Amino acid sequence: MKKIITLFLTFCTIGLMAQFNFDVSGYVSDEANSTPIPDQIILISVFNLSDSVALISGTAVTDENGFYEFGGDIQEDMALLHIGTYDCNMTYMSYSFEISANNSSVIQDFEICTNTGNTCEAYFEYFLSEGLTVEFDNLSTGNNLTYYWDFGDGTNSDEENPVHVYNNAGEYYVVLIISSGDSTCIEDYQEWIYVEGGQGECEAYFEYFLSEDLTVEFDNLSSGNNLTYYWDFGDGNFSQEENPEHTYIGLGIYEICLAISSNDSTCYDMYCESIVVNDSGYCLAQYAYYPDSSQSDYTYQFIDLSYGEIDSWYWDFGDGSFSEEQNPVHTFISEGNFYVCLTITQGECQSTWCEYVSVTPLEDCFNYFTYEGTGNSVLFEGFHSNTETATYFWEFGDGLTAQGKVVDHTYSSTGTYFVSLISSDEDSCTAISSQIIAVGDSIEYNQVYGQVFEGNFPLNEGMVMIFSMDTDSNYIPFNDMTLIDSSGVYVFPYVPNGEFAIYAIPLNFNGYLPTYYGDVVNWDDVTPIVLGNPNNPYNINLVPAEASTNPGIGSIVGFINDPAVREDFINKVTMLLYNEDHEPINYAQVNTDGSFSFTDLADGTYFIYPELTGVSCEFIRVDIVDGEQVVVNMTMEGNSILGTNELKSLTNAGDIFPNPLTGTALIELTNTEGTLITVQVLDITGRNQYIQEYNVNVGRSVINIPMEKLKTGLYIVRISNNKGDLITKKVIRQ
Repeated sequence: MKKIITLFLTFCTIGLMAQFNFDVSGYVSDEANSTPIPDQIILISVFNLSDSVALISGTAVTDENGFYEFGGDIQEDMALLHIGTYDCNMTYMSYSFEISANNSSVIQDFEICTNTGNTCEAYFEYFLSEGLTVEFDNLSTGNNLTYYWDFGDGTNSDEENPVHVYNNAGEYYVVLIISSGDSTCIEDYQEWIYVEGGQGECEAYFEYFLSEDLTVEFDNLSSGNNLTYYWDFGDGNFSQEENPEHTYIGLGIYEICLAISSNDSTCYDMYCESIVVNDSGYCLAQYAYYPDSSQSDYTYQFIDLSYGEIDSWYWDFGDGSFSEEQNPVHTFISEGNFYVCLTITQGECQSTWCEYVSVTPLEDCFNYFTYEGTGNSVLFEGFHSNTETATYFWEFGDGLTAQGKVVDHTYSSTGTYFVSLISSDEDSCTAISSQIIAVGDSIEYNQVYGQVFEGNFPLNEGMVMIFSMDTDSNYIPFNDMTLIDSSGVYVFPYVPNGEFAIYAIPLNFNGYLPTYYGDVVNWDDVTPIVLGNPNNPYNINLVPAEASTNPGIGSIVGFINDPAVREDFINKVTMLLYNEDHEPINYAQVNTDGSFSFTDLADGTYFIYPELTGVSCEFIRVDIVDGEQVVVNMTMEGNSILGTNELKSLTNAGDIFPNPLTGTALIELTNTEGTLITVQVLDITGRNQYIQEYNVNVGRSVINIPMEKLKTGLYIVRISNNKGDLITKKVIRQ
């Protein structure tokens, strides 16, 4: 027999038969001119009227006409529908409605301000066709745009993607001017292009090398006969030398262009490349990789992305093979996850970067990207399996996006960001790749190390993860993972300053549970480490399981759905298993597809708890009867994996009063028998702010929860009793 428990969205609720279906729709327009606003995110939540538990949470995105719609099944007779969105000033505009089977359709429009700055960006690429023909690819962004092209030869066009035929070969300064339909945004982009006209054979190309004191040496690798050279160093300086050396006055990203021409003017060409001029006095290892379609299955190309003037590279591919090449090609022995480490050396500076590489049969559709930066500016370059027809869309992890194969992005502050590249081509190949990057020359890196113990002996097989504690609402922490050695020692060679949690996970269950530094099982009890002043070693003593499981034929299997960009974190969730008395008895690591399982369980009551640093979770009750299999489905939304129990028979609670509040919160409880009540207050990141136990009698009682010392914001109040019942409430502290 199989029993299925489905826990939907932010608050995980049990999948019962729906009472009615609801739908919400509307339009979003600009309050200044009533024009539609596409790609606007609308936040939708449906709450239980009795206990403020979210039954459904999700998002809708407006189409090109500013229209959005959303719907779902409700498991109650009545519910509270909440709709909201953010305007250009990040002001949250919201509406709430009571919905039921007789009032299940809601239409709500929004009039909001759009970005106060420019809302369009001009950009193009071009391709030389036969003869003197040039095809222009317009990659500008914005709404209701008009276009004006100046081809640099006295002609122009208002087409979106024009094809232009020049009369003569030569150098032309092309300008694209775009404007929005309401004239609120006007932008331009200019670029020198060289039209060869099929005459002569020459090709411009160069490489460069950073030396000391912001000096760059350029190596001219152009081909052709009797050439002249013209260098634009991107800082207002120029040169006509063949292999110039140039010193910049400051750190930054500069676009270098080399124009060449033959003495008889029959051949022209130009090559441009953006370079990063930074401080080469430190080193930091990092790499990217992609499957090599020209080789056999399980073959991957590795790309060195390390910072600094590197002297040597050492690759450990995790399968017993090694390489000292900078950008090696490696064929793995089979499918699987391999822990690949790159160690670089620059003088006395040494750095190591390790990550798991998932090796699968060869795919023809893939992408990856490289990056380098100085200060808060980062230069990204994307690569797609079919580069000739690919388009590139970037999400920089700070709410901003861009298009183009090579993009220069400046962040507003230093820190770590989750960057994604989405690329597609004319052959219906769409690929996505993501990396966590560190931004800012001022970021200092620390070495963190320690030893992990099982009782009196070192753990000889396991891994350790480190997470930053300051995640945002989309759960984007800095994180890293490393394996321990046979003596239980782990090392993180480069961790930025900040507050972190360290989590050790044994790879084989030997009566000990995954444990945080501070020797606790749950992250809201963790002892954070503060870097900038490391206090190594950070030793961890694994917590023993408090009880053992009785053998049986029952099982608990489940799946955590992770709909947003946090798929890189789903396999970092540890599912903890507790017995009826809330004693931890086992654990299972969630797989990359979100699945987990516990088998050989006897009949009885269990609780599972999804554990992930920085994410709010709840105990989820599971009852196994007659050796059945129970299926539990959850969704990670924002930075929460929250749930409610199937049974709430012992304790019931009214609403928190007042709400919003400025001081003490009051809540009325009704109990069918005397019990011990635990009241816990969590902030929106899931960190514990208050916990207190109360002995309550049969009948009604009022609990006072002091909140006057808490900061302004949204809090989650969790009420549990000694029978495992759990109630969740939301309260706003003004």
